[in-house]
Formats: sequence, C-alpha cells, structure tokens
Amino acid sequence: MPSTPVLAQFCIALLDRAGNPVPSHTQARPVTRFAAHAAHWGFNTFIQREVLEKSRYLNLKDDSFCVCCEVNVVTGFRAEDAAATACVRVPPPDLSQKFGELLRSELGADAQLFGAMKEASLSAGEHCWVEIDDMRADVFRNLLHFIYTDALPTKPEHQEETLIMAQHLLVAADRYGMERLKLICEDILCRHIDVSTAATTLALAEQHRCQGLKEACFQFLKKSPGSLNAVMATDGFDHLVNSCPDIIKELMSRLVAAHSN
Repeated sequence: MPSTPVLAQFCIALLDRAGNPVPSHTQARPVTRFAAHAAHWGFNTFIQREVLEKSRYLNLKDDSFCVCCEVNVVTGFRAEDAAATACVRVPPPDLSQKFGELLRSELGADAQLFGAMKEASLSAGEHCWVEIDDMRADVFRNLLHFIYTDALPTKPEHQEETLIMAQHLLVAADRYGMERLKLICEDILCRHIDVSTAATTLALAEQHRCQGLKEACFQFLKKSPGSLNAVMATDGFDHLVNSCPDIIKELMSRLVAAHSN
C-alpha cells in the first residue's frame, strides 16, 4: 500500500446462487480516506452466522457461499454529489424473477394481503375486501403500481411531495419485504438530504435498517460544524434524540473519528 492516503469507496455483497448481489445483504462505504497505518476495513455486522446458515444463499453441496467486494479508487470528483450516490446501489429490475418465485412457491407473497382471502368463502360475483391499516390510500396505489410495473409512477411536480411519498413507500417496502423498492426510496432520499430533512431521514434509516441511507446522512452531518448545528436546531433532531438515542452515540463517535483524521 502506498505511504500517502488514498481515496476509495467499496461495496461488499453476499451473492445468491446465480451470482447476483442480495440487496438485503449488500453494504457500501462512501468515499473514505485509506491510510497505510490502518489495519483493515469492513463491516462488523454484515450478516450473522446463524442467519447465513439458515438462508437459501448457502450452497449446501460444498457448504460454501460467495461474497463480492468491489473497490473503486477515486482520482477526482464531478459536480454531482458523489457521496450520496455511492451510498445506495439500486439493483436492476427483477419483476419476472419475483413472479417466477411466487409461482414456484405456490404461496402468497405476503400473508397479510392473502390471509384474509384464503379464509373467505365467497359466492359467485362477490368481492373480498382486504383492509390495510396504517397506510395512506395514495401510498398503497403507488405500492400496487410498483408491484405490477416494477417502476414508480411519474414523480409529483413538487419535491416535498416526492420526498414524503418516498418516506411512506420505504416504510411499506420494509413492511412487505420489497427490497428493490426500498432501495429505490433510499436512493431518492439520499439525493435530497439537507438541513431540514437530515435528522428525520436518519431516524427513518435507523428504524428500517437502511444502511446506505444512514451513511449518506452521516456524510452530510460530517461536512461542517455549521451543518450539524443547523440540524440540531430543528424539530426533527428532537424526534431523532427521543426515538433513536443510540444513533446519537454513533454520530458522536463518527464525528470524533473524523476530527482525529
């Protein structure tokens, strides 16, 4: 390794049996300064052993699994926000694969949606209504649109509406295990982190295990003391302190580490 520090970003992903990254077990580190005196880098909580042993990604034939590590050395920056785009990697569309898995399993993709219908005994011409709690009607419409088209509807004209919808859809995607939709929402939120949204977005990322979005929020808060002070003055920061107290400790630890470097 060269004696001078090197700027680079890396991504580590567990691969499925087809050699594709598993979205729920893919973690990326934004642009980081690597120095010769440091011993190693990685993720201490990438995947628990018991989770891996029970997963369908473990090759039972030879008791093995595959992990891909991608490292990109940064030689320069363009005008766009490179840190935000590096934090979340949205996989390509996989709608046909999902429908194929659903067909082969012969099970409903979500028990909450299909359970009520399974128990219902309907006469010809009758309709079965499934009640979905804690979700706005427009959010559910967009959720269904994504299920059938693998894409989000046309974005609203106002940015605030886009962000609010992305927040609600992220919660819904996490609720129903829709990993690609969840990553798309993370990517949208990553690109619109500012003083007014940083704290609430960080709370959302922590509550729904969105590592990439969480990293993007930390990168924003580490930019300058002025950014952090402005965020701390918002109501969203009070919500963050009350709902996710542990994240404040992690934030302080990261700020100390950044200052020491």
